[in-house]
Amino acid sequence: MRAIDIIIGVGWIVFWAYWLVMAVTAKAEQSRWTRFAGVRAGFILVIEERTMAKLFPAAYPPYKRATKMLIPYIL
Repeated sequence: MRAIDIIIGVGWIVFWAYWLVMAVTAKAEQSRWTRFAGVRAGFILVIEERTMAKLFPAAYPPYKRATKMLIPYIL
């Protein structure tokens, strides 16, 4: 049992050391992937809305009016 505890402990130390190094050395500028993340998310939401309206033409409009879009009860 002691060997497993040591392996798990070493794994956590390596994980947090790697995380700390990556957090300190991360670039402050945006990458190509994150630059247009908002546009991608908006595009996905539009596609999802159209798909749901096509799949459930009678049930989706009342559901859409009764619920929030992204975070239930908030947004």
